Amino acid sequence: SVFIVGDVKQSIYRWRGGDWTLLGQKAEQEFREIEGTPLKENYRSRREIVEFNNRFIDKYKELINNRLNSTLQNGIDSGFISSRWAEQYRDMAAKAYTDHEQSVTSRKSGYVTVTLRTHRHYHIDENPTVKRIIDLQKRGFRASEIAVLVRSNAKSEEVADLLLSYKTLHPESPYTFDVITQTALKVGSADICRRVIAAMKFAISPDDTISEAIIKQRCGLDLSLPLPEAEQNFYLRLRSLPLQEAFEEIVLHYNLHLQRENHAYLQALHEQVIGFSKRRIADLALFVEWWEEHGAEESITMPSGADAITVATIHKSKGLAFGVVILYDCNWELTTATKYDNYVWPELSQEQEGLSHFPISYEKSMGSSRFAESYYQEQALSYVDNLNMLYVALTRAKHELHLIGAPPAPIGASGRVNSVIEEALAAMESEGKIAPAELLPIPELTFEQEKALLPTAEATEERFYQYGSPVLRSAEQSEQENKTNEKEEGEFDYSNIGFPTTLPWDKIRIKFSTERYMDDGEVARLHPLNVGIML
Repeated sequence: SVFIVGDVKQSIYRWRGGDWTLLGQKAEQEFREIEGTPLKENYRSRREIVEFNNRFIDKYKELINNRLNSTLQNGIDSGFISSRWAEQYRDMAAKAYTDHEQSVTSRKSGYVTVTLRTHRHYHIDENPTVKRIIDLQKRGFRASEIAVLVRSNAKSEEVADLLLSYKTLHPESPYTFDVITQTALKVGSADICRRVIAAMKFAISPDDTISEAIIKQRCGLDLSLPLPEAEQNFYLRLRSLPLQEAFEEIVLHYNLHLQRENHAYLQALHEQVIGFSKRRIADLALFVEWWEEHGAEESITMPSGADAITVATIHKSKGLAFGVVILYDCNWELTTATKYDNYVWPELSQEQEGLSHFPISYEKSMGSSRFAESYYQEQALSYVDNLNMLYVALTRAKHELHLIGAPPAPIGASGRVNSVIEEALAAMESEGKIAPAELLPIPELTFEQEKALLPTAEATEERFYQYGSPVLRSAEQSEQENKTNEKEEGEFDYSNIGFPTTLPWDKIRIKFSTERYMDDGEVARLHPLNVGIML
């Protein structure tokens, strides 16, 4: 007997060789008898989140399935694929999601919202993501309970920049906008780090006009005039200093240490300087060369216990759970994008001796060539891939789920997730499965910006769907604390026992670290002894 565990709906790594059809189709073909037992219970999400996902995914997969079948039918009508061949992919999305509905196990109420944006560039104070994070923290959610999920690393950088920019512009804000992410907080993306590196490069090569221009611009100097004599003398002296001293001189000379909002980046660059000095020759030119090849791509690491908002791609979030999930900019393509350098490996006919498969650049013209079957196969599989992507994102939340859609696509451009989300919500609304959308007030500052760029811009209200009621996290936490206190009050009072004793919780303590095992208190960090450089 063979025991197989898996979930077709969470297969999102086909680009790494993952194949959901192994479990969804091929297992049934390979084994004579199969007994499937779907696990229906959802122990992660609250009631409204589970109910919303059941209803929404049901409509969404129906719409995706119709698009998939329509794509296959177009191939049949054009004569490039046969109806018999297309049959294996027909209704593929519907079959993969036959048992998608889950059972509610949580007794607590949750909350789901969907914001259908109408603006492309918001004033930062009116950005839907920023407003949602503020609202969550007002209701008692900690920043560490919030996760913003995105489709790509580029979007991760966009969100991180947005949140950190708000923090910089509003230092008086009582709300936390610190960010934890391994992809967005790159050292090389910070202006303060690029400024230090530009100063180092100019000290090494006074003829480097780009670095000189960066220095002049940051200092507010005329780009057409030479650097003042004092500045030239500073860079002349800088050239002869060791790496660490040169770094410190640049920071102090330009008062970069006073930019508190950039301390994390500056500290990360300083750690790179120290690390490089320990591992290699502490030479200014060698460090700059290393930094441009490797150091700029390194990310700031923050402790996992920090009270900060998590920004992660959907792929990275798979298998994880977050108190609140904000799905940012739901607007990725429904099928494999043809604008990137993607390749498929069609199986060649027996006449092509010597090769069984050959890489072909994936583009629309494949659909009307001898490789049409490979093209339509990729289309069918990618429809399910992107449906799975949305499913994984929707099922990460425990307490609240918030979808923030992208602006409407141009007329005729309906091949993105955002358009299907709108259709699915409209279908749910017409069937009474979700309350009618509210119209949000027009963001005035954003509209003023748009009018300045495009005088013919029109004010458009945004639609806002809600399912359930907002969770008052602070009230829930207070209730939990009261229950804990009541339990402690009901326990035996060892203080009145009448004779000296050791309390039960002080008798045994487990130390998980073997370092300095017999010491009391916190485990001290051990550091290697620096004995200098051997010549």
